[in-house]
Amino acid sequence: MPAAMYVNLYGPIEITVACTYFIVERDFADDDKLPVGFPCRNTEILVLNEQDHLAKLDEPGEICVRGSSLALGYWNNPERSAKGFVQNPLNPHYPELIYRTGDLGHWNSRGELMFLGRRDFQIKHLGYRIELGEIEHAVLTVDGIRN
Repeated sequence: MPAAMYVNLYGPIEITVACTYFIVERDFADDDKLPVGFPCRNTEILVLNEQDHLAKLDEPGEICVRGSSLALGYWNNPERSAKGFVQNPLNPHYPELIYRTGDLGHWNSRGELMFLGRRDFQIKHLGYRIELGEIEHAVLTVDGIRN
């Protein structure tokens, strides 16, 4: 399909699904990592290192998002909301929420956001968040399985 436009979208549901895009306009080898790209309109992507400072070029950090598409929190779950939706550590002057995705990434030399993986053991499959530890715990309750 040579006339088709291929776009890689990235984003959790807490940011109305997509917060970055990458239009595939150059060739990639099968084992090359595909960028997740550039922020969508009214969205800013912050890659924060372990000290909560902006990560430098090629420095890994947690992907955090702010902007007009950011949810206000989780319905009827203030504890979970307080963990993911936090005050922007780069802005001490007024209330400004960012969402800590738990995803790791970095900016490359082309200014593209690259996805590196997760900070925890969560995966997503067909849009569902799955905690691998919960599966392991359930499997270990089956008779005959030790580890």
